[in-house]
Amino acid sequence: MLALLHSKCLPIILYVTEACPLLSRDLSSFDFCLTCLFMKLFCTGSAAVVAECQRYFVFLPIKLRIRIRTAGFLQNCLSHLRTRCSLFNLKASSQLRNIFDTADSNTQTACQLRNFIYEHFISAQIQHQ
Repeated sequence: MLALLHSKCLPIILYVTEACPLLSRDLSSFDFCLTCLFMKLFCTGSAAVVAECQRYFVFLPIKLRIRIRTAGFLQNCLSHLRTRCSLFNLKASSQLRNIFDTADSNTQTACQLRNFIYEHFISAQIQHQ
């Protein structure tokens, strides 16, 4: 069920989120949707149980998934639109730099960001146990 959720539901839920500016309430709505799915799947009403299941199955929170997707999108746009729109390039470069700075000073690509987030998430799970 989790594999289906990951491969079929999440792409639909996260469709175009990397290209849209999202407010914190939007991210909360996405988190609520995922929490409800986990509550149904594991027959629980406890957010703590859901958080534990997500950590155990290494199921990243929505806000981290969107951060990774946004970094990849901006990196892709910057590599293809270098000369087309300098105003967009400045804004995208600034946003990308902010995303990378939240992770690590050595992070320079979306792939490195994804690896950093997964390593951090898994190490937090190990420390939690």
